[in-house]
Parts: sequence; structure tokens; C-alpha cells
Amino acid sequence: MGTWEQFDGIDWVPATSTPTNASGAITVRAPHTVTVTVNVNLDDVTIESGATVTTSTCGTAWVIANGSFGVKVFGTFNANFSGGSFGCCGSVSVESGGVVNQNAGGSFFGPTVIQSGGTVIGNTRSTSGQVPW
Repeated sequence: MGTWEQFDGIDWVPATSTPTNASGAITVRAPHTVTVTVNVNLDDVTIESGATVTTSTCGTAWVIANGSFGVKVFGTFNANFSGGSFGCCGSVSVESGGVVNQNAGGSFFGPTVIQSGGTVIGNTRSTSGQVPW
């Protein structure tokens, strides 16, 4: 099994490419860890409890398109370098039990909600969204 699979209507099969915002719903399943090394355009992403997504390059961003939802973090998102961020324009929801570790310079650039029991750690700023905590 590779890092990414896609449903072909009958079975889960190895994906032919890394998912994008044109891929439909994307789920990072537990106990998988995905390391993002380039800017990516995504939407409708769920990070399950026990799953981890990590940005590993300075300036790496998830640019969130405006799908049904942007990103729901039930697991862990690590922005390990300055500039690691959730970009425009979809929403980010840090769900109960979810953790976002933002290094200095990391940002949320869209509507952001930290649900009860969700955690954001680090020097994080929001530029256009609401971050109620």
C-alpha cells in the first residue's frame, strides 16, 4: 500500500497522483503521518485522530480551496518552519482532541474555529478569520 489510495468504485487502489483540491474528499487516516514538502492546494481534508500531517520546508503552505469544508483537524497538524500555514480561503476547524502546532510565522488565512477541546500551540496569528478561544 502506498501513501495515497483512491476509491475506484469497487476497491481502494494506489492513487496515480498526490491529491489536490480537484480530488474530492481527502482523509489522512490513523496511524499515518504525511510530510508536506511543497505548497499544495487542497480542500475537504480530514486529519483523523491519531494521524499527523507535518510541513517540513520553510514557506510550505496548505492553500485551502473553498470546497464543502476546508480542513478538519482531529489528529495533529505540525507547521515546523516559519511560514507553515493554512492559506486562503477555506475554513479550518480544530476539532475536540485535535492539535495544531504552529511555529513562529505560521498563520491561519481563512475562517478558523477552535472547537471545545481543540488546541492550537505556538505563535499563531489569524489574518482574516475568526479564531475564538
